[in-house]
Amino acid sequence: EYLDDAGFSFKYPIDVQVSKKDIANDATAYANLEISSSQAKGSISIKVLDTELKSIDDWFLENKLTATKEIKIGEISGKEANMNNKITAAALDQNILFIIEVDAQSKNYWQSSYDTILSSFSFVSQKESTQSQESFDYSSDDAVLQEEIIE
Repeated sequence: EYLDDAGFSFKYPIDVQVSKKDIANDATAYANLEISSSQAKGSISIKVLDTELKSIDDWFLENKLTATKEIKIGEISGKEANMNNKITAAALDQNILFIIEVDAQSKNYWQSSYDTILSSFSFVSQKESTQSQESFDYSSDDAVLQEEIIE
């Protein structure tokens, strides 16, 4: 399971790698992930962005995509478009846009990964996120605290 600081998590197949892309220069981005595999060509990207758009239909219109079905990203209703070996799912809530794009050069492989991610996508509070990260304590049990006494 992948847990992001932006407040979401999802499950993914064991044979893929999740990497964070740099968002330091993008003030509107909360997360930008790339999921890739040595097993198949293609990738999945997950982006979480700030937007001024008022509806998901506006986003599909702006990106010249035709939504073909209704989906959910977490608990948020969204839409999906499927064109030219690309699947694009998007949902909008409180000016936060969630986009999952699949560049499906190996369609069956990536369709399965996409289905796993989409079906397990959920939102977590910052408290849950912090507690989960704290449960992974890699520090040594042999740590010694030293105190300096100045006389």
